[in-house]
Amino acid sequence: MLQGKRILFINGDEPLYDGMTQTLTDAGASVSEVRAAEDALGLLKQEDFDLLVVNLKLPAMGAYEFCRELEQSPQHAQTPIVPASGNPFVNSINITICSNVVDFLRKPFTCEELVEVLARVFSGKPAFAGRPGQRLP
Repeated sequence: MLQGKRILFINGDEPLYDGMTQTLTDAGASVSEVRAAEDALGLLKQEDFDLLVVNLKLPAMGAYEFCRELEQSPQHAQTPIVPASGNPFVNSINITICSNVVDFLRKPFTCEELVEVLARVFSGKPAFAGRPGQRLP
């Protein structure tokens, strides 16, 4: 289901715990992690990823600014983004402001919920499918 997929987590101050990395690796994915949006932009200049999981609470450059920056990049404008937030006031209106946001993770989430959301995205059935101009992997 996630075989061969390259996933980048941009987590801010919250490290990805080993159980999630192991779960995704067991499902066949390759997982990388950075703490800041600026680090992600630097890494994206060197490597391609199939999907980005972005914590909405990031230091310095915020998640929305990061998404907007990606939209301006011909190489990454269509890279699917799955934001993650524990903020109860975040809803689909705020997070779908960027065209490449395809689904959402409400924190805290389990390993199983993470795999379910990512599998849904890669199967072409993300929660926010069918928005104008959106291309799915």
